Amino acid sequence: MLRLLATLAAASAQNAKLVIVAQFKNEAESLPQWLDHYLTDEGVAAMLLVDDNSTDSWRQAVEPYGARVRVRSGHAHRQVENYNLWLPTLRSEYSDDWVLIVDVDEYAYARRDTLADAVRAILDPGPADSVLVAWKQFGSAGHRRQPKNGTVCGFTTRRRYGGRPYNPPLRGFGLGVGKAFARIRALESLGVHRHRMRNQPMLPVRDRNQTEASLASAAFALNHYPMQSRDWFQRTKMRRGDARSKRGGRGKRTLHHHRAFNKMVELDAVDDSELGGRRGRGRGVRRRHEGPDVLHLHAGLALEDERGPRARVRLSRGGRSCARVVLGAAGP
Repeated sequence: MLRLLATLAAASAQNAKLVIVAQFKNEAESLPQWLDHYLTDEGVAAMLLVDDNSTDSWRQAVEPYGARVRVRSGHAHRQVENYNLWLPTLRSEYSDDWVLIVDVDEYAYARRDTLADAVRAILDPGPADSVLVAWKQFGSAGHRRQPKNGTVCGFTTRRRYGGRPYNPPLRGFGLGVGKAFARIRALESLGVHRHRMRNQPMLPVRDRNQTEASLASAAFALNHYPMQSRDWFQRTKMRRGDARSKRGGRGKRTLHHHRAFNKMVELDAVDDSELGGRRGRGRGVRRRHEGPDVLHLHAGLALEDERGPRARVRLSRGGRSCARVVLGAAGP
């Protein structure tokens, strides 16, 4: 009997899937590259989305993905409630799987294989039911308009972590926050940055001790692109209102965001083209998991980097994808 249970558990771990839940509003321009990232590059099983009263052509953006993308209507200023509209579906169709809440400007990835494979190999066999992955906050990189080679390849500068404490000029940008994976069978309710779990206390939202070293050694990463180009910022961020509250009103949020864009120079302090270097390389460079204690995943999972000193990342300026070049011994 014990052997049978062990066999069933192993089979469940091999088959565990990752589902993304997200809310969007007037982001048809960003949806295709974002959906491609999760469904094509990272092996996500399904995208369960909530439309927060969009007025753009989002249906044309999601149609090519067929049944893997499902969209339902939500309620204005009720972000958490909208996420939980999908809770019955998660429990009935994906009870043995994992869920991750992200926004359309957030790109999660794993440094070993695809995001879905890493969830199966690292998270699912472990005892933790909810795991925090830290944000890496990216800036505008000086772009006035959206780069032709996309969000990931076009915006490659971000905040530097560690050292002196960072206090953003306005609330809501650059904080040491992340998003959390959750094991669906242990899930009570979904949240923005953390979830209510049956058997575990809520994870802390902020990790003020996050450093460049802890980010580099983590098995999972989450690139957050809240600024992007000035044109995109004005057309998207400044016009759509607040997803969680209507107290500020559209005008106040517009002023808040305009000030934020002009002052977020610290979000362009470090070059980080890691995710862009992974594009289209068939999961490329292999890394080995070192097996840390998955009960303490807030600081990330340690991995051993096997690339060597000659690896370089080069971005393609002409297309929508990024190209990776690994130099040989004779390289510079």
